[in-house]
Amino acid sequence: MSIFDEVVDRRNTGSVKWDHALNEETICMDWADMDFKAPEKVIGAMKAAADFGVYGYVQPDDHWYQTITSFCSRRYGWSCQPEWLSYTPGVISALAAAVEAFTEPGDKVIIQSPVFVRFRDVVESNRRIVSDSCLKFDGTRYTMDFEDLEQRAADPDTKLFLLCSPHNPVCRVWTQEELKRAGDICLKHQVIMVVDEIHCDMIFQPYRHHTFASLGEEYAMNSVICLSTSKTFNLAGLQTAVAAIPNLSLKQKFDQVLHSRDISRPTLFGQEAMRAAYQYGDTWLDELIQYIQGNFEYTYHKINGATDQMRVIDSEGTYLAWIDCSGLGLNSNEIQPFFLNQANVSLTSGAACGPGGEQFIRMNLAYPRSVVTEAVTRLLKAIHK
Repeated sequence: MSIFDEVVDRRNTGSVKWDHALNEETICMDWADMDFKAPEKVIGAMKAAADFGVYGYVQPDDHWYQTITSFCSRRYGWSCQPEWLSYTPGVISALAAAVEAFTEPGDKVIIQSPVFVRFRDVVESNRRIVSDSCLKFDGTRYTMDFEDLEQRAADPDTKLFLLCSPHNPVCRVWTQEELKRAGDICLKHQVIMVVDEIHCDMIFQPYRHHTFASLGEEYAMNSVICLSTSKTFNLAGLQTAVAAIPNLSLKQKFDQVLHSRDISRPTLFGQEAMRAAYQYGDTWLDELIQYIQGNFEYTYHKINGATDQMRVIDSEGTYLAWIDCSGLGLNSNEIQPFFLNQANVSLTSGAACGPGGEQFIRMNLAYPRSVVTEAVTRLLKAIHK
């Protein structure tokens, strides 16, 4: 039995995901956090911090930075340097800070729909203009539309490109060639790349994540890389992430935004949890990836083998499943309520992810296998009623 088979009841704990459930039987698989306990070393680190009894202001020390850079080196062969790192409360906070630091109101920012809804939000809420270079979909796999990307980057009003790598929700792990081609376009047109790599630790075999800043100095100097333990080790509630910015001129502008908002210091528990996760979490993470891949393979084969009305798109990474529901004959506003009301499973509407997502749902698979099995069974029963 795997440690990830334990079912943890998160209802009535303040959980954003579970405390909005339709009823006590609802399976909530929409919000992207996991239903697994964090590694024991992480829990122990927070217990030790709690037992100390003084919870004043903290600031990262050299050892904290070194645990992050060592993890990047071990897992990805990326020589990230401590002086590149800036604490942020989360990756979305980092995206928003980059939008404010490197653009002005009215400037254009490229995103690639269908993409996590907050990408659009951080642009529009800061009074910038979304330039949407939608991904191309051939019915089985998504790719970047490089011709469209170049046209948008060439617009003199375009200053920034928010890249999701690996991509949420379409579950692509971009190749070196794809990343370099996008990077070359941005270098040519002086567009800064801000890369959300929050899902980068959850990669399925035989795929491999390539940290954008590791592809060459010219790419590194034109990039902001956003990292966090929140997805990898299920620490989202601790509000701890980092931005790695090799170009110290860009980092200075970024840090000024963080200081102006007084969000440049971590919490005590977030700091200690991140330190422990990056220092001791490798074995736990390796086991987690295998478990999540097993959940995906079950979901993929079970749904795709049982019906033509839904089709799970093949995944290269993340703990999400992106499911084409166009065979149901429902409009974009009916799909998510259909599964909630007919299957009592709460999923994320693909329409919320922008153009190209209208006939899809996103399903979180970071659950014990028994929960995934029950949810998939319910989905199939709902469409066969």
